[in-house]
Amino acid sequence: QQDFDVNIKLAYVDMLGMSHAWREGDMECVVIDVLPIEHVDNNACLEKGLDAEKTLMRLIVQDLDECHQFLLDSKCMQDCHFAACIQQLTQYIQKQHAVTHVVTAGNNNDDDDGNNNSGDIDHDPHLFLKQERAILILADVIWTFSTRFPHSFQKWMGGLDILSWVRSLSHESRYINLLVKEMTRLKDQQPQLNEHKENASSSALSLSSSSSSSSSSSKIDWWMEYIEFVEPFLKIANERELRDFDHCAKLLLERYRPTSASDAHVQGHDSSSSSRPLATLSYQYPQYTHETSSGMRVSISSANASDNWTNSKLRGGLSINMCINLDSIIDTPPVSAKTYVVPNRLCIVLKTTHTMNGNVQTDEIVFDDSNIDSFLQFEDPNDVFRMLKYALVFVGIVHVHTPAQAKRILTDDITSFIGGGEGSHGLGLELVNLGPSRSGFASSSAVACNLLKVLYTCAGVAHIANDNILLGSMALLFENKLGLKSGRQDVDGLLPNGLKILHYQSRTDFQVPDISYFSSSFKLDQLSKNLLLVNSGIARASSLGLHRGLNMRFWAYLSRQPHRFKPILQSYGIHHELIKALHFNNYIYLGKLFLDYMSCREKIDPGATQSIFDNPKDGKVLRRLFDPLVKNGIIHGGMFTGAMGGGVAMLVLTENTKQNNQIYKVLEQLKQWKSDTNEVPFQRLSVIPYSVNIHGIGYRKYVSQLT
Repeated sequence: QQDFDVNIKLAYVDMLGMSHAWREGDMECVVIDVLPIEHVDNNACLEKGLDAEKTLMRLIVQDLDECHQFLLDSKCMQDCHFAACIQQLTQYIQKQHAVTHVVTAGNNNDDDDGNNNSGDIDHDPHLFLKQERAILILADVIWTFSTRFPHSFQKWMGGLDILSWVRSLSHESRYINLLVKEMTRLKDQQPQLNEHKENASSSALSLSSSSSSSSSSSKIDWWMEYIEFVEPFLKIANERELRDFDHCAKLLLERYRPTSASDAHVQGHDSSSSSRPLATLSYQYPQYTHETSSGMRVSISSANASDNWTNSKLRGGLSINMCINLDSIIDTPPVSAKTYVVPNRLCIVLKTTHTMNGNVQTDEIVFDDSNIDSFLQFEDPNDVFRMLKYALVFVGIVHVHTPAQAKRILTDDITSFIGGGEGSHGLGLELVNLGPSRSGFASSSAVACNLLKVLYTCAGVAHIANDNILLGSMALLFENKLGLKSGRQDVDGLLPNGLKILHYQSRTDFQVPDISYFSSSFKLDQLSKNLLLVNSGIARASSLGLHRGLNMRFWAYLSRQPHRFKPILQSYGIHHELIKALHFNNYIYLGKLFLDYMSCREKIDPGATQSIFDNPKDGKVLRRLFDPLVKNGIIHGGMFTGAMGGGVAMLVLTENTKQNNQIYKVLEQLKQWKSDTNEVPFQRLSVIPYSVNIHGIGYRKYVSQLT
């Protein structure tokens, strides 16, 4: 238009917070088009004089959803930009949390560029959580620097004291050693070899679309080399999440928990420095056995792990879950714990009935003078008594002693706790967990809740034992202190009233749920008739490694890579549709949504439907629980519960299937099916009869006569 002076500019915009038109001075501005950043001309991504490091810091400090890799791939990113980005990111990661200050969300000294005016102290209450993303971005900056400007990178590395630099990022020696190894390996590579590599983002995208087997093979090599490099950075990022967790846990314990000498072990600080007096716990009603019992949690949706610590603290989390009884166990809850006084013998008796090795088995151990020095060993994840031992320490019944003073566990701690009466008595603690192990049932959380409730009850700590939300917080802390990577909804699964809708608000302290329930139009008694639970018999892989479960979701969230972050955002929408489907008892829609949900999880974490039985001819064996059954009209859809990767599947039955029980014939055929490698993957497959538990964790006490 000749009558107007039109000035077209490229700008980053927040599409959620802006309007389509606004004014700047005497000019009216309108958006004429929106381009995803990956489609913008690379030469325009960095205007002359714009600091690349400030752009990256905006992504981190403001928690924006733009992927940093597109900036790193920009043609106008030069070697000097990469060096400046590394310096800025390192300084941000080295900042310390102002834990001694009272802080609230949004009250900090950072400007919008991430510049802090308090030196090495930062008042952002989410500092540790934002540093997680900064650590991953730092890894990608270094990797891309080495691939795009190998000679300049070698020069930069020549001036770097690798060990000192790594120590400024982490305090964990095991992670320091891993990262030093990877940085040294990158430094020692020849520059001409680096020039043939690709960046991580383009390698991942082209890997999925490449049709050439030789090309695909080389890209797999590049991808695996990148994964090996980035893994220690992810471990260090996870360390920051644990720092935030520990900080919030410390505040929680100081507020609610009786101070005891065991706090030195559980909280990681010297309890003698506390101004609060040490609490002395005592067994309430020694003539009684105290017992708790509960069902097990089944997660219908977590919006694909939105309840994990970092995500829920920064963005909020969602969940739909329920507590169930296993109807195959007559008159016996799947999880229970009890404690009692052992008469006339100074000892600790631990007994557990479990399915850790597949079949139900019972183990028992008695700790007395001859072996009490081994009681305070919690490191072995295969130790069936691990959670029982640590529960006694966590609650404060047993205190932490040096190996030379281990006998004080009996002579001081147990004697003081039991108290009264003639002679010396011991303490018994028993656990029963009949649910399938590593199945997605969050059985460890059910165990933690029962152990803590029975011990807090018998110790007279009623304000924790009788508060379901606070008890859940303690159970979450208990599990994570043992290295069990549980989410908040795992411990909230045992809350009463059947099927629950849980919402976790973004917050700066310990995460707790806002709870709502389905209206009366939802027919709870019809759920088990339409939703079949099937134990695939294929245990989920451990999530301790990088390539499984929550760690892959953690990586997708921090990286914001579109092909894996988009499904995270889509999962929120699917979650809300799941609520609608259940509200209207629409099981046809529910089944379709389950398939969509699982498809998102596969994009976030390819291991969600992978197993050791996969092969080129049969493909993903775990999908045989769903795809053929949908195709043949047996089910409307389904998915695995929990973190997936095997375990328990939820199948939504069609009307015809419910009437003719055809599902059991089909599952029996699948149970006997042999793969192309002559294996029988589903040989341990079984249907799980269940009913919804509406009571939560039960408690009773009954007389156990001392003799």
